[in-house]
Amino acid sequence: MTERAPRRWLVAGATALVLSATGAGARAQQVDSAGESTVPKAEGSQLPLEARTVPIDRSEGSWMSVDVSPDGTTIVFDFLGNLFTVPIDGGDATQLTEGLAFDAQPRWSPDGSRIVLTSDRSGSDNIWTIAADGSDARQVTKLDSKRTESPEWTPDGEYIIASIANFHGHSTPQLHIFHRDGGNGALLVDDERRKGIGAAFGADPNMLWYGSRLGDWDYNADLPIYQVWTFDRRTGVKTERSSRYGSGMRPTLSPDGRWLVYGSRYEDETGLVRRDLRTGEEQWLAWPVQHDDQESAATMDVLPGMSFTPDSRWLVASYGGGIWKIPVEGGDAVRIPFRVRTNLAVGPKLDFDSRVPDDTVFYASQVRHVVPSPDGRHIAFTALDRLWVANADGTEPRRVTTGDASEHYPAWSPDGEWIAYVTWGQDGGHIRRIRPDGDDAQRLTDRPGLFASTAWSPDGERIVALRGSAREFRRATNPFSGRSGIDALIWVPADGGEQHVIAVADGRIAPHFRRDDPERIYMHASGKGLLSIRWDGTDERVHVQVSGGSGLNDVTLVSPDGRYALASRNDQLYVVTIPPLGAE
Repeated sequence: MTERAPRRWLVAGATALVLSATGAGARAQQVDSAGESTVPKAEGSQLPLEARTVPIDRSEGSWMSVDVSPDGTTIVFDFLGNLFTVPIDGGDATQLTEGLAFDAQPRWSPDGSRIVLTSDRSGSDNIWTIAADGSDARQVTKLDSKRTESPEWTPDGEYIIASIANFHGHSTPQLHIFHRDGGNGALLVDDERRKGIGAAFGADPNMLWYGSRLGDWDYNADLPIYQVWTFDRRTGVKTERSSRYGSGMRPTLSPDGRWLVYGSRYEDETGLVRRDLRTGEEQWLAWPVQHDDQESAATMDVLPGMSFTPDSRWLVASYGGGIWKIPVEGGDAVRIPFRVRTNLAVGPKLDFDSRVPDDTVFYASQVRHVVPSPDGRHIAFTALDRLWVANADGTEPRRVTTGDASEHYPAWSPDGEWIAYVTWGQDGGHIRRIRPDGDDAQRLTDRPGLFASTAWSPDGERIVALRGSAREFRRATNPFSGRSGIDALIWVPADGGEQHVIAVADGRIAPHFRRDDPERIYMHASGKGLLSIRWDGTDERVHVQVSGGSGLNDVTLVSPDGRYALASRNDQLYVVTIPPLGAE
């Protein structure tokens, strides 16, 4: 009996297969009637930890790399750090490895006699091989503090190709080649700028396919990130072979040389793309499957390993908790049932008491935008994304506002009667003002936006701030990188009204004033230091440059009397004098 997956339609009109939703999984090991393991012991499999066992009986798993044996009868797969086999039509899983080591990413040798895998059983990630029954473990690489990922046999079975990188520091995984019997190996694809991962072969033993991207990973990376590449082992030529916006990853080739299947993302879901290598035509083979791992370092590759059957008619892949046979030329995917029963080895139990305070009074661990009142008796600040006022020594803090929006950048009016601040909420942000005792809360801006860094003019008539587009801030690829979305320096009347643009922000931040120079607005700019401009945005003058810093939070401010500058450099504060240099 076969289980068929429901159909789903792609926006473009091509039929795509959706198999079950991603399910939680577990993996297992063979035990006899007495509960003892029947798996052959692999040399070097015991780590110096006191192991416990957890009984496992599961028929679903997640992120399982699968490979079909050369004779087409057996699937090997990884499950919770152990390897198992199951007949191609499904059934009870047979465990090949066990213990505390994490064994993963198995691939059959071309003759079906051995299986290559990654394992940390030596104390560090390395490439190993085992016999088809799990015995005779042999260590291929002897690396320390390295990542070893996605091993694959060369078609002649003599060599193994894998991605190698450092665990720590900046290191981009590179494709290396090792003899099956061990040795130091050699760098195969030399490109220190680009990551190479997921080596694969098709009908041509000299054409190596793999996934590649610039660097190892990035925060909030923009698509596309990966593409499919080839490396010609005869000529050394590297060629980009895909150009999809959703990336191209985990290439898998059919033995007959006709088909290429690789992962790509469409909108927020990942699927498998089928390409006919004779014509170059592509269509979705299965979409969605499971989410890829493009945004991380992908230490278990960007998608789990998959495999064609020897006759090139089916692709075997795991997603939605199961293992599936997908007909390459169209039709419903067929689920391959499996059952894993084992006593899973786990490390020592970590059980200790840790008090979680639930007091009504506590210390705020992050206090921002602290500004003293003009008379020096009080401070205003942001904590827990809300506006607070306290005595100058920090005692008697009290929240000033009652709203639900986040509140930032407080600034006292010159007479100390008002506090201006900015808000941010679902509808954007505004500049507001309020009395220090919480009375007379007022919105000052006539339309929403992204606002920051408020400052009162010395005469108390105007409030200066940085402004940007709320829409651009929401849609920024990394809204917390620098001052994303900020594009203008503006002022509004102290009692509210129209927003007036003073100048383009142009990287200038932290507007503020000298008491004796009300006609100029002082700011900081990276590479320039402390500068000032007129109210109409003209006549920029640089006053002080403090060298030695390159941090994101570096800023230089002038003192109210104009005699000193306060400089933040590399999270350290410095006070420097501003010498009188005559007429400016």
